[in-house]
Amino acid sequence: MKSGFISSRHVLSALVVGGAIVFLGLRLARQGDAVAALDVSPRWGWIATAAAVLGLWFALRALLWTRLMGRFGERLDGRRAAALWFASELGRYVPGAGWHFVARALLSDRLGVRPAAAVVASLIELGMAVLAAAVLALLFIPELGLVGAWPIRTVGLLLVAVVVIVQGPLVSATVSAVLKRFRREPLSVRLRLSEGLRLFPLALGAWLAHGVAFVLLARGLGLLPAGGGPAFAGAYAAAWLVGVLVVVAPGGLGVRENVLAWLLLPVLAEPEALVLVLVARLWVTAAEVGYALFAVGLATPRRH
Repeated sequence: MKSGFISSRHVLSALVVGGAIVFLGLRLARQGDAVAALDVSPRWGWIATAAAVLGLWFALRALLWTRLMGRFGERLDGRRAAALWFASELGRYVPGAGWHFVARALLSDRLGVRPAAAVVASLIELGMAVLAAAVLALLFIPELGLVGAWPIRTVGLLLVAVVVIVQGPLVSATVSAVLKRFRREPLSVRLRLSEGLRLFPLALGAWLAHGVAFVLLARGLGLLPAGGGPAFAGAYAAAWLVGVLVVVAPGGLGVRENVLAWLLLPVLAEPEALVLVLVARLWVTAAEVGYALFAVGLATPRRH
């Protein structure tokens, strides 16, 4: 039963990702001549700056997770916390859903940290990242002609604020109830309502860094129209959000690229949009692996 369930999830992941990639490939094939005719001259200084700014996205999310762990009574030094978070985050690319949470729990257990606290902190941190992406999308996507009415945006932002406040206490209380149900020790501390608002600026700062990094990448490729920065940041946040919500697509693979290319069509020609989203995927994945190796290297004890 269990193996059948896992197998069906893998099949579903393969279908969703495969379908998204095939659709993206067909779009590329249809625009083949136009893509080949594009004169993309990388400006490596801008691209390197984009990669450096992207590091803030990872660092602030890892810091938020570490702060949440501390709130649950689990103290980790900065190097070990960063190595644990960065390395386990690569589990998002494993077919199925939630493998980065599993990896984080297992690594936490090896370090003498309570796995339940690691999972709860991860759920709350991811939830805050999702909510911060929603804020960026609501603020900047109107630049693309979407969600243009201020009442809609205002209501959306208010809903985000409410969820930010209740999310942490709700998740920690739910997990504690589940632990009690299975006769395990519940979490000794639960997040207070006010703590979500105090910690949320870290998630928002992370998303601002990610949006700026994507804009700098587009500029480095010569694919950023004048005044297009806000629209690009909002579109990227919205596409990432959709990719996360489609949980069966590891890392939002294929889904994020199709959504982002579609969102950019009001300000970019389709060949340019397709090239940009493909380069962005390679760039982000390379950065994730690079920063993970760097963090693990810092935390690894040196032999003398």
